[in-house]
Amino acid sequence: MSSPASEVIAVSRDDLERLQAGSTAIPMQSAIFRLAGPGALECLQGILTNDVKAAGTDSLIYGAILTPKGMIVVDVWVFRDHDGFTVVAPKQAHRVVADLFAKRLPPRLVTVKDHADDWRTAWLAGSGCADAVSRAGSPFPSAVWKTVAPGDDSLVLGRLGDGAPWSGILVGPCQQVMSFLDRLQQQSTLIGKPEGHETLRIMGGWPGLGTEIGEKTLPQEVRFDEIEGVSHTKGCYVGQETVARIHFRGHPNRTLRGVVWKGPSFGIGTAIFSAEKVVGQLTSVLEIDDLRIGLSLIRREVLTGDEVSLGAPGGTVGVVRPPPFWEAAKPGAP
Repeated sequence: MSSPASEVIAVSRDDLERLQAGSTAIPMQSAIFRLAGPGALECLQGILTNDVKAAGTDSLIYGAILTPKGMIVVDVWVFRDHDGFTVVAPKQAHRVVADLFAKRLPPRLVTVKDHADDWRTAWLAGSGCADAVSRAGSPFPSAVWKTVAPGDDSLVLGRLGDGAPWSGILVGPCQQVMSFLDRLQQQSTLIGKPEGHETLRIMGGWPGLGTEIGEKTLPQEVRFDEIEGVSHTKGCYVGQETVARIHFRGHPNRTLRGVVWKGPSFGIGTAIFSAEKVVGQLTSVLEIDDLRIGLSLIRREVLTGDEVSLGAPGGTVGVVRPPPFWEAAKPGAP
């Protein structure tokens, strides 16, 4: 694999096969916060798009914190246990999340501990990772969106749903995470790099902060309904009015989809044309040998299966596809 995760990613089909069918653990530095206190549940419920209460204890959910106008500020993973909550956000959002918590969470009700420097995450991928985790001495969660403490109360492992490009997330103190990864390596688990995380994210059509999620992105534009990132029954939260209005009365003007093509490379920011009209731009790009897959928020009038041009009207032709893109990446796929 080559290129940092913020740029075009290049991967071979062999590497992609290992990520999908093997067992890979990808350690990452993230923005990690621990929330506790008598008001932690109610306060989180009031700022997150997803339903923390309904998930119950020993759970994992995905969601976002919005502006009052319903635009995504940051997407987060929330682990809930009997003592509180662990909130995981992209590394680059650390200061944003810290400021949000300082402004929106009353300190008399919620204590916030910043663990960005001393905790880590590890993203587990591949159909073989559950068996590897079990052989390493820990049960793998039996149900999706649930968590277990893998032999150490300071570590938490969450199992993701089928719609997620990863199988699980491990979070905890750096030393304990690395110790657990050592045990996984003894069970033939590969230790991957951030490019592997980005490869899986693009293959799954999962939105990324700073790529698909910008300053004015709405949850429905980036598949939050499909990836279980928003609840429409939980009650009030910041930004809910806009989200509910789109869900019950309208639709977003653009949606996150993929463009698949063969031939020349195009970088992030390349315009996508339908006839003479710009209908989107590439926000993430993955190159798999001679195949290219790009994510984009594409105008809704462009349908799945439509041909579009990259870079200029009449340029290189790509086809609009819905995620995920595993079938499109198979050798000989149209």
